[in-house]
Amino acid sequence: MKKILVIDDETALLEAFEGFLRNEFTDITFLSADNGNTGLEIAGTEKPDLIILDMKLGAGPSGVEVLHRLKSLAPASRVIVWAGYCDPKIEEETRRLGAFAFVEKPADPSLLLSIIREAIGLDR
Repeated sequence: MKKILVIDDETALLEAFEGFLRNEFTDITFLSADNGNTGLEIAGTEKPDLIILDMKLGAGPSGVEVLHRLKSLAPASRVIVWAGYCDPKIEEETRRLGAFAFVEKPADPSLLLSIIREAIGLDR
């Protein structure tokens, strides 16, 4: 069973996104973290297939710091970075750090699903 970890400090968004993913993928384990440190712990133990990472996290490490640390904690995990703003320098840095994709929030649901399917090997 594939695992998806979402790291975002907006609790309401995590809950909504979990419902969205569960509706689309019945055979996926959904994991969530509301801060970077918890996300890193979960990624290190669970080794998810996909991590969806917000760039602007509250307390703790930034999204870029988390992405950098994920390279050693869960090197096989693909990472989709999402942000409420599109800073070309941040986008370039996330790609340099190995992000699979960069998506601006709010994301078009069909685009996001397409990227997720491709990232976890469920292309239709």
